[in-house]
Amino acid sequence: MTKHKKVREPQNLEEALVIIRKQEAIIAKQAAKFEKLEAKILELSETVKLLMARIYGKKSEILTPGQTSLFADSVPEDENSADPKDSTKTAVEEYVVRRRKKARGVRQANLDALPQVDKVYELKGKKRFCETCGEELEIIGKHLAHREIKCKPMEFYCENSYVQTGKCQHCVNSMNGNDKLIQAVAPYPFAVHSYFSASVVAEIIYNKYVLALPLNRQAQNWRTLIPLSSKAMAKQVIKNAARFKPLYELLRKAFSEETVIHLDETPLRVVKSERSKCCFWAASSAKEFNQHNIAYFFYAASRGGEVIPQIIGPDYRGCLMCDGHSAYQQERLPNGTLGLV
Repeated sequence: MTKHKKVREPQNLEEALVIIRKQEAIIAKQAAKFEKLEAKILELSETVKLLMARIYGKKSEILTPGQTSLFADSVPEDENSADPKDSTKTAVEEYVVRRRKKARGVRQANLDALPQVDKVYELKGKKRFCETCGEELEIIGKHLAHREIKCKPMEFYCENSYVQTGKCQHCVNSMNGNDKLIQAVAPYPFAVHSYFSASVVAEIIYNKYVLALPLNRQAQNWRTLIPLSSKAMAKQVIKNAARFKPLYELLRKAFSEETVIHLDETPLRVVKSERSKCCFWAASSAKEFNQHNIAYFFYAASRGGEVIPQIIGPDYRGCLMCDGHSAYQQERLPNGTLGLV
């Protein structure tokens, strides 16, 4: 239990009045403190109520009375004087979704564009004879029952490359006196003594970076044909990235000459990096303002402004569209223009 300090009893009226004033001051101070706490509790209660409504409350696309559209240029005078019930009703009618009529002949045109394979189901067995008299039926024709697309799984084959050898019947090798033989030249293999070929690596890269199929899942699919591990596929992807370096630099050069460029960065975690987060920079040239529609990606460990000249070049003279990140400064583009999106 809390021990209260024993107050000395007043000896006269003046001491009693002093004690009373002190107690009144303490009571007023506590009352002010309690009033602030009550206001804080009320504020937090309203905040919790608002958050609960946002998370678990009902959501509707109906505009509230007096609410205007974000993209409207101006508000007509008739709308300001309209009844709130009518404004709500009008907003509901604006969001009515009408189903589009399906275009006719599109499926037939798409099917006609594919290679055609006819499969005829013949009358066989008992169907070849008449059920009434038992005589054999005479085939008089056929008609189309239905059309459907058939998917043929990916085919693999082993290409054995031979080189042809020719012998001259009229010449003799001057070095050793033997027959003069000439062989054709075969292209150098993509990877010597390996399962990987140009088409196999292209398929792996397409599945990985276009279809977002991880290498370990690709390994499961390849395992039914050839033993390819995810580690071996990753090494081949990294190794053959150097083959695309000239194309990458050519795109970067053409990209730095465009009139308008959009640039943004995304942080990501990298296993083999001393930083907690690195950055993946994505840039694109809009086809409305430029000659080419190029998407350019650049990896950097930093999110700072020093990366920008490495992407578009220090002498870029166009307009760079970006967000309000502090890395985008006009000093990074002494000859260009900086635009905020």
